[in-house]
Amino acid sequence: MNNEVILDGGRLIVREKFIELFRSNRLDSFESLMEHPGHGVAKCVLESRSTVCLNLADEKGDLPCFLKRHKCRGRRALGLIPGPPGALNEWNAMKWFEESGLPGPEPVAYGADGESSLVISAGVPHYSKLSEWVKENRPGDKATGARRRVAMELGRLVGRLHLMGFSHQDLYLCHFLCGNRETALPLTLIDLQRVRRKKRLPRSWQVKDLAQLYFSAKESVTHGEILRFWSAYIKEFSQKERGITLWPRIARKAKRIERHTIKNNL
Repeated sequence: MNNEVILDGGRLIVREKFIELFRSNRLDSFESLMEHPGHGVAKCVLESRSTVCLNLADEKGDLPCFLKRHKCRGRRALGLIPGPPGALNEWNAMKWFEESGLPGPEPVAYGADGESSLVISAGVPHYSKLSEWVKENRPGDKATGARRRVAMELGRLVGRLHLMGFSHQDLYLCHFLCGNRETALPLTLIDLQRVRRKKRLPRSWQVKDLAQLYFSAKESVTHGEILRFWSAYIKEFSQKERGITLWPRIARKAKRIERHTIKNNL
């Protein structure tokens, strides 16, 4: 059981197993984490949201983490600790994945105070992003078998995700991390801040996820690999009637994503 400890007057929640690590690094308050310079910039696309690397260390060892900070304005507070839904949603999504047995980052801490919030996840050991791996391992005698296995595993993973009612909402190939240089497996799905969940997955959410994945992968994969993915996905999702009419909608949605990407120079 993953117990949580509430600190700093309710502004910070830390998983109990990490609490001494936070205290020994003097990072047991919301301000100390919001003001920490980090040990390297991981991502800073928006002024309102940035991600830094954070290495927590004590005599027992190191814990590489990612600290994502939100500084949104004028958004409605949600949850037991108020804060923008981005940080809270990612915190909840990481715990949902953990409880459901889906491969995602381990949740470490969450905090919020008014319009500012943060979420910390443990670093995922990996070789590369899947988008990079498929480009480095082109179809051929040496990589063909590994690529086929990856396509099928990806289909099973996304099928399981959707069967459980989850939609990633940002399901591009670059958000899968590869655990091995040769085989790419196991895969871990990251960047969960937009994840949504319902008892039965809405068709529009399903189409959006699959279209994003197809758009990001179509230049790097073969037709045979797409068929292997699709076969594994439908088998895992276990609702074959959806597969009959789903593909044309996915293709149309992928085209719209492509036009939007080109128009906005993304």
